[in-house]
Amino acid sequence: MPQGKPKALSPLKWMLGVGVFVVVIAGSIMLGNWLSPRNSGAPLVAPAASPIIFVIFLVLGGAAFVVGLAGYTIALATRCFTFNFDRPFFPAYRRKMWFVNFVVGFFLQAGFGMMMFPTASRLLAPLLPSSILLPVSFFLPFIIAQLILIWFTPWAPLDRSIIRRRMEAMGIVPAQLDAGQLMGISNPARTSFKKMTRIEDDVGVLWISPDALVYLGDQQSLNIPRARMEEVERKADAGSTSAYFGAVHVIVRYRDENGAEQRVRLHPEVNWTMTAAARAQDALAERLESWRISPDTLASGAALAAATGGFPV
Repeated sequence: MPQGKPKALSPLKWMLGVGVFVVVIAGSIMLGNWLSPRNSGAPLVAPAASPIIFVIFLVLGGAAFVVGLAGYTIALATRCFTFNFDRPFFPAYRRKMWFVNFVVGFFLQAGFGMMMFPTASRLLAPLLPSSILLPVSFFLPFIIAQLILIWFTPWAPLDRSIIRRRMEAMGIVPAQLDAGQLMGISNPARTSFKKMTRIEDDVGVLWISPDALVYLGDQQSLNIPRARMEEVERKADAGSTSAYFGAVHVIVRYRDENGAEQRVRLHPEVNWTMTAAARAQDALAERLESWRISPDTLASGAALAAATGGFPV
């Protein structure tokens, strides 16, 4: 069966997703405007005009940014406060990662926003009415920092560390890990919008051997013989941030040992940006489709078998 036509996000879904983000931004600006001080209807003076205000915001912003960097460093050093890899860790890790990502991201964004606030207010003073100058001058740099952190994935080295550490605890040697690809999986029948943390259900390593796809994860494992492979589907997951940067996710459709049809969505891990994640999906789809048609087109097949000593097939 030929590979299905890639199904990127429809323009409507893309607009709805971006619209939600815009609504959140607009609400934040309105809240900031409502909380900003007013002086009996008198025009507000841009705080950037005062050197003292400039220094205060610069110091406070720098301190907040340093706190964010310190939190990021601690999270990397402690593997997000995960110390035992002899048993499944991912469910607890997902919850901790949501909290750590929120706290670190908030301090980095707030620090950047405060440091840029005086400069932004000076630049925007001739363009905006005084009634909205204060909130916009803070929230615009804050939003820019937020967009950067959405596109950039600072937790890529952490993902690499936890997956490799868990695999090593399960007895997988470095040569075997290097022969595979760090991979997350999820159920394509379940919408990712319902997941408040990471969209992956599990993380681990995917090996592509001449005869089978083998996945070994923190909690799940798959062994899909090439003969039971049905199709490599391409469909964007609207609940995934990477889909709004062009990622069209890879879904493997296959038959289990009882002949029942099964589907699993694959998520290449440790990409530093959302655009890199989109390219990784394309590369994975091309590699899997070549393997499905003929294992001879997969040049790394023999090298994989030699490197893993036959494991895990």
